[in-house]
Amino acid sequence: MKMLGSPPITMERLADLISICRRLWAGEKVDYEGVLGKFPAISLTDRHGGTPPPIIFTAIGPKSLEFAGEHCDGVLLHPFVSAQGVKNSTKIVRDAAEKAGRDPMAVRIYHNIIVAPDLPKDEEEAVVGGRAITYFELPGFGDLIVDINGWDKGVLDQIRAHPKIASLNGKPADQAYTRQELVDVSKLIPQHWLDEGAAVGTAAQCADQLMDFLDAGADEILLHGASPKDMGPLTTELKRALAAKGL
Repeated sequence: MKMLGSPPITMERLADLISICRRLWAGEKVDYEGVLGKFPAISLTDRHGGTPPPIIFTAIGPKSLEFAGEHCDGVLLHPFVSAQGVKNSTKIVRDAAEKAGRDPMAVRIYHNIIVAPDLPKDEEEAVVGGRAITYFELPGFGDLIVDINGWDKGVLDQIRAHPKIASLNGKPADQAYTRQELVDVSKLIPQHWLDEGAAVGTAAQCADQLMDFLDAGADEILLHGASPKDMGPLTTELKRALAAKGL
């Protein structure tokens, strides 16, 4: 934001912005003076008369998850958050919603999951392992994923000490390497991280793994990672797995 000449994003600014948007969508004329500035008369000239759009907040850490529970209609979780991480995140979100006097079950939990159904081994390693490195190597960012899952943070030190990552001097890995070029670094990731944080294997195995995230508290899941052309068999298996749950 500094590079753009804009003030830093804070929870207070976001909360006021959400409040203003909701009031405008409801047809109000807003007279606002606060952390965002001074706006004496904001209104929408052409207002959509239907249901206002939900406000979905992407979050990993506890403060962002609490914010989503207090102010938003839903929260989008990050790839490689495990089923246990989903359970931990859901509790934070819904506890915060209840504390704020909101219906905790009205805040929906969306989870974005890396899937690699029936992929050749080299492509699977790039889609899952190589992509995982682009998340875990980032200081602070990778730590939040590991913390919410309850994993060993010592692994992050090993990843960041790898010559390919250490030589970047803080530059994001996905700006310097392809996913395929990060597969060798991904060998440092414990297998259980990939097994618990993604959906890998046959289409049927992936579908069953995705059910674990729903059981942990996710209301909806987003499929990420593999190309749409590789999703056909998985969607068939998902219909089977969902039907078995009565969904």
